[in-house]
Amino acid sequence: SLAQSLHLLESPELEQKLAAMPRYDLDTLFLRVLGRHPSPAERELEPRSREEYEDLVWALVNSSEFLYVR
Repeated sequence: SLAQSLHLLESPELEQKLAAMPRYDLDTLFLRVLGRHPSPAERELEPRSREEYEDLVWALVNSSEFLYVR
């Protein structure tokens, strides 16, 4: 829903939780967030810094696939 999407984009609570989250390897991150392993193309997104890692987590959490994980 629109309200759910806006909450994910603007939630200070979620931002704090994501910032405190330990850094997982790419496979573990995808499994925890999306329930699947990354595709070969997604494997190229391996973050090199904490900032890139946080950006990737935000992108996954705000993806339509995350909102509709079965």
